Amino acid sequence: MWINLIMKTSKLFKAFSLASAVTISLFSMNLINQELASAVDVTPPDWCIHSGARIVLGNFDGKGGRDALCYDKAGSKWFNYANGKKWYVKTSWCTHKGSYIQAVRYNSSDNYYDLVCRDNKGGFWVTYALSNGHFLF
Repeated sequence: MWINLIMKTSKLFKAFSLASAVTISLFSMNLINQELASAVDVTPPDWCIHSGARIVLGNFDGKGGRDALCYDKAGSKWFNYANGKKWYVKTSWCTHKGSYIQAVRYNSSDNYYDLVCRDNKGGFWVTYALSNGHFLF
């Protein structure tokens, strides 16, 4: 059974809505930044399914395509780029209670999606994407 979800949201809503932190576990699908990610969208199909894992989609390397970030509260961050490259980093950035990560084109002078850490107390932190799609955490 396939579920089709149609969501029309503005870029501003995608970037700053608290609703974007909601995760729906239904047929291994996650709803982050109002984008639907399923096992079909993110390869391999068993990627980012561990307890507490979240998926964020964006164009992190500026080369087009849908890149994916999987992160958890232990600080692990796995990047799966549309071109097949992968990157892993362990960092304490955005691991505190009530925090979540969003992909946002914060710096409008480039094609990269930057990462924004927000929390339920109004905290806001940005790390900018580098030209290789990595981040300085």
